[in-house]
Amino acid sequence: MYALVMCLDHKSQKEVKKVWKQLAAESLSHYAYEVREREPHVTLASFDYLDETILKNLSLLTRKTDCLRVKISHIGAFVGAPMITLNIDKSKDLIYFHEQVHQILETIVDKKSLYSPANWLPHITFANRISHDKLEKVFNRCHDFWKLKEVDILSLKVIEIVVDEKLINVVAEFKLKK
Repeated sequence: MYALVMCLDHKSQKEVKKVWKQLAAESLSHYAYEVREREPHVTLASFDYLDETILKNLSLLTRKTDCLRVKISHIGAFVGAPMITLNIDKSKDLIYFHEQVHQILETIVDKKSLYSPANWLPHITFANRISHDKLEKVFNRCHDFWKLKEVDILSLKVIEIVVDEKLINVVAEFKLKK
């Protein structure tokens, strides 16, 4: 399985990792450590296969796209999912970029996917697979530790999730224009 993710600036990554570390230290969530090489990110799409044409087109898109500054709207949870997320405002620029990405990926992405333009709720996952009795405490910890109002998106990565090995491999990285 593959995913296309947006990568955060160094400061924002560091802040997310602080929250992950605190949650793990308190045995509230080990989401960050369930697979090796997990980085804070915003998922744009997931898919089962990949080809060189798609990589080439993603490279062309990112070369002409400026870095994106996105605003954090709130810390929240999805209905029916035991997770806590850092939710991002869907600005016009972010929506437009996401739609361009999905035009490139249209032959390999399910139109009913949670990441399709019609369904996408951009977020950074703080914790996942949390037991119900810990949800409130996890939410409060995330709220206590997170202070940034904006994060910068500096690049995209195509990653391969190797489930059997609990590993994430970076297939390609594309820097956005400064």
